[in-house]
Amino acid sequence: YVSRFRFKFLPTATFAEFGKSFEDGNSTLENWLDNNLQKLYIEVRGDSCPPKNEEFSTLALYLGLLTNLDESFKFVVDKFSYDFWKKLFSVVPYASMDSKIDEFWIPELLEAIIELGRKGLKKRGLGEEVFLQPLSDRVQRKITPAEETLKIFNKAGKNQKALKILAQKQGLFP
Repeated sequence: YVSRFRFKFLPTATFAEFGKSFEDGNSTLENWLDNNLQKLYIEVRGDSCPPKNEEFSTLALYLGLLTNLDESFKFVVDKFSYDFWKKLFSVVPYASMDSKIDEFWIPELLEAIIELGRKGLKKRGLGEEVFLQPLSDRVQRKITPAEETLKIFNKAGKNQKALKILAQKQGLFP
């Protein structure tokens, strides 16, 4: 999943003013942004092929975290260092979910993040927290979709049979 800030400044804003505000510190920069930022949003691009019945899970998580931004921010920024998050993002593509980063067990970290998202969605009062259940279930099983796919593929013998089983699991064939 890819997220990035998208923004648009007023036509009168200049890079020189932005640079000076940045150099002068947070309060000056915040003031400059308040006066010159026309539009700001987070662009979220989900996986092009999420697991079946999980199409909205990640988007719901983002929405819940944003709705519960104060508590989410405290968890991410105050509880963990930037170096921890860099290490986590460099390790998770290669580690199993049932692993530790430093002294933190990945499933416990993920459960806490999902709970922060759930609280945010509950604040909205629209019942959207149901979309987080597939993520919670996966964390409880301690297996990622990639690990699950590899397990099926290896068990089925790395052949056409494995591909058919995987396609059926993803709902491509009845």
